[in-house]
Amino acid sequence: MSVTNEILLPQNAIEGEIFSIKVKGNPTTGYSWFLINEEELINAGVIPLNLNEYKNGSYISKNPKGMVGGGGIFDFQFKVNEIKKELPHIILKYRRPWIPENDEDTKLEIKIL
Repeated sequence: MSVTNEILLPQNAIEGEIFSIKVKGNPTTGYSWFLINEEELINAGVIPLNLNEYKNGSYISKNPKGMVGGGGIFDFQFKVNEIKKELPHIILKYRRPWIPENDEDTKLEIKIL
């Protein structure tokens, strides 16, 4: 499944602008959101700020620690080092990391305007 969304940077956005993308998820089911195109973004001047070694953003949950099935929010933060006319899409996938990537994975493409 693929979904496309758009993020509009402020018209007066300046280099160094920081923005975040928040998506719901539930890692207690084994699924997590992953940034797929980190290298492409970095080459275009969009720098991921809070990725861990697995390419996840920060995970925020208001549920008691260890509670199964509660879900929460994955927060991906980015800094725009260089404002270009055309920036690449940010591509996230919601998947179980031990299963090879496939077309069944939920894919979210975010266009930066």
